[in-house]
Amino acid sequence: MSGSASGIGDVVLRGKYEFLRTDRAGVALAADLRLPTGDENELLGAGATRVKVFGIGSIHLGKFSPHVNAGYVWNTKGRNLHKFADEISYTAGFDWAVHPRLTFAVDAIGSTFPNATVLRVQDQVFQANTNPDATKPPTIVTATFPQLNMIDGQTYSTMLGSVGFKINPFGNFLLTVNGLFPIKRESLQDNLAGLIAIDYSF
Repeated sequence: MSGSASGIGDVVLRGKYEFLRTDRAGVALAADLRLPTGDENELLGAGATRVKVFGIGSIHLGKFSPHVNAGYVWNTKGRNLHKFADEISYTAGFDWAVHPRLTFAVDAIGSTFPNATVLRVQDQVFQANTNPDATKPPTIVTATFPQLNMIDGQTYSTMLGSVGFKINPFGNFLLTVNGLFPIKRESLQDNLAGLIAIDYSF
């Protein structure tokens, strides 16, 4: 069974204000507004408005440039009245310019979702009457089996690692190769998600 969908996804509007900048460091405050312009029934959007406010900081130590950002995400109820959990997000990592045309990048990407609805596998006790004769006392047997349950009001966290590099082989051509992998496995996640991107400016 297969399917496909195409169209406009959710539109993100972003604003950023840099309130501190020196020759070696910078600090900024940014905000994202995600509008539910995509069709959630076709998996093209979330179906809810999302607001994210976060801070960004970076410092340059020669060829080594560590950076960090952290923020909070508010979600509204979607058109189907389902509300996604709010999110506390944080990222820390560094870029290392090992060559004028090659930059190595490492990041740890974390998220915490307070008061969320999660799925858990829990042991459930079942009872059954194995005596088919209704005129006699029942014979009750008990068995325990795992069952998938939906639990509200839970807090869970995820942590991903990202390793990659950017190569500028010539001119304004930029090649980015990146791999994303789970550090803390808390939900359905790929063991490794790869990304290859090509940028050219003119």
